[in-house]
Amino acid sequence: MSFQQLSGLEKPTEVVLRAISTGHMTHALLLSGPAGNGKIGFANAIAEFLNCTNPTDSDSCGVCAHCTKIRKLIHPDVHFILPIYSIKQEGSSQGQKTTGDFIAQFRPRFIDNNWIELEDWVQQLDSENKQVMIGVDEIRDLKRKLSLRAFEAKYKVVIIWHAEKMRTEAANALLKLLEEPPANTILILTTDDPSALLATIRSRCQQLLIPRIDIEPIQTELMQRYHLPEDQARQVALMAEGSVRKAQQIVERDSGQLSDKFQEWMRLCFDGRYDELSRLAEDLSKESREFQKYFLENALQKLKDTLHAQYLPETISLFIESDQKFLKNFSKVMSIEKLNTISELIDEAIYHITRNANAFMVFTALSLNINKVFKSKTLEPQKIN
Repeated sequence: MSFQQLSGLEKPTEVVLRAISTGHMTHALLLSGPAGNGKIGFANAIAEFLNCTNPTDSDSCGVCAHCTKIRKLIHPDVHFILPIYSIKQEGSSQGQKTTGDFIAQFRPRFIDNNWIELEDWVQQLDSENKQVMIGVDEIRDLKRKLSLRAFEAKYKVVIIWHAEKMRTEAANALLKLLEEPPANTILILTTDDPSALLATIRSRCQQLLIPRIDIEPIQTELMQRYHLPEDQARQVALMAEGSVRKAQQIVERDSGQLSDKFQEWMRLCFDGRYDELSRLAEDLSKESREFQKYFLENALQKLKDTLHAQYLPETISLFIESDQKFLKNFSKVMSIEKLNTISELIDEAIYHITRNANAFMVFTALSLNINKVFKSKTLEPQKIN
C-alpha cells in the first residue's frame, strides 16, 4: 500500500523518506506504538516504496508489478512473519507450521483492511483458546529464504508483525540476522509493547514511534468506509483514542447501541433500580470480554463528553443527535468530583474485566458504587474485590 493511504502517519513517513533519500535507511527498523494505528500497513508501504519501479519523491506509484504484488501480499521477496498458534506439520514428528501455512488466510483480511489488528487475526485463526506466538522454526525458515538471491526486487523485506510474540529461542535466533543481515535486506519489526522485546533486539534496531492518529483522519476513514454522517463519525473518532482499528470496531459493534445502553445504565444507577441493574449486569456478563471492555471504555468517553457539555456547551452540536439531550440533562446532575469518582470506578472495572474477573460481579458492584456516588455529595471510589 502507499503512504498516502495511511492518513495520519505523515510524520513517520517523512522520517522514512528522508532516510531512504539520503542513503541512511537502516537494515533493521522497529515500529512501535499503540494498537490499531497501522503499523503493519506502514511496514508494507515501506516495502512497496523501496521496490517501486517508478516512485515519486514522496510515494510509490502503486501500479507497477512490484507495487501490485506487494499490495496483494504475493511478492516473492517480501516475507511476512505472523503470530500463529503452535501446531506440528502433519505427518511429521518434528517441526512446527509457519506463516507460509497461514498466509492464504491472512492475505484477504489484510487486503480488505490495512488497519488489521492481532485480535482480528486471532479470530480469523479461530484460536481464541490458544496462545499465538512466533516460534524458532519461523526464524530458521526465514534464514533459509534470505540465503537465496532476490527473485526480482531490489530489496528483500521481512515484516515481523507483533514481534513481542517471539519466543525466547526465536528472538535469540533472530539476533544473528539483525547483526549481520544479508545484502539489500530490510527487516521491519512491529510491536505494541517494545518493553516486551529482548533488550538485545531493541538495541539492534532503529526505533520509530508510530503515533496515535488524530481525530480528523479517523473521522474521514469512518465516513469513507462506513458512510457515516460527519457528526457520528467524529463522535466515534473521539472515542477511539487515536486507534483507527478501535474506531472501526466501535462502528462494527454498533456505536449507537453502546450509547443507548450507556444512557439506560446511568438512568438505572441514578434511580437505584437494583433489580433492573442486576438484569443489565447479567446481560453484559454474557457478552464477550472485548464487548464488555468497549462498553466500559465508551462509558468513560461519555463521562468526558459530559464535562464538555457542562463547561463547553457550545460543543454539544458536535455530538450525535441521540446523545445531545441526554448529555445536557446528565451534566446538570453531575460535578467534576462525581465524574472523576465514577471514572475511577470504571477504570477499576476495566482492570478486572481484562483479568477475567467474574463479569456479573464486576458490573453489579460497579453499578451499586455508581449509585452511591449519585446519592452522596462526597464519596471516595470503592475498590472492586
